[in-house]
Amino acid sequence: MIMPKLTGLSDIIPLTQIKAISLYEILGKRLAGDILENNLSNRILYPSCVSFSAADLEFDLAVLRQAVKANPEKFYNLNLHTIYIPESLLNFYPNLLTIAWIFIESINPKDITQILLKSDKLGLKSIGTVVKPVAKGASGEVQIILEDKKYQVKIGTRMVIPAESNKVDFKFESKEATILGKDSGSLEVSGGKIGLLIDA
Repeated sequence: MIMPKLTGLSDIIPLTQIKAISLYEILGKRLAGDILENNLSNRILYPSCVSFSAADLEFDLAVLRQAVKANPEKFYNLNLHTIYIPESLLNFYPNLLTIAWIFIESINPKDITQILLKSDKLGLKSIGTVVKPVAKGASGEVQIILEDKKYQVKIGTRMVIPAESNKVDFKFESKEATILGKDSGSLEVSGGKIGLLIDA
């Protein structure tokens, strides 16, 4: 009888390519260098372990952030403006929205990017779209209009707008920022479980 292989974090992200020093920027104020080295070594040795404490989860999220930063081409197609999130990550990081923001921050895509959940069994599924307005200055706001509801997104902040439909039509306008080079207009994007993510 062949036993099923237990998927570990190292099967999804390249743990061995991460350097402890890269985690210091995120966690260094709370964890000393030798502790970071030890934690990273343990994560590499035991890739199937799941975080049980808030501190462990914070460390694992920092590891995920650095792994995506170091290998953006593994999760991002620039030509298709698409981010691919492996569904198996949900075995280690239960909050899909948190994972999505980490991918967005680490990859830093421009303009409009669809986010797909990639499953070995079910293939690709749209879970939302990130929209990144280009600010003209350090302040101001972008107005998003979706289904007759208006959302004010201040420059320097981000917002999640529920939008689960496959096709999402929204309008935007701003005096202080542009989307796709325009200060107003209408766009159609893909929605999904995490909706429309405005990263201003």
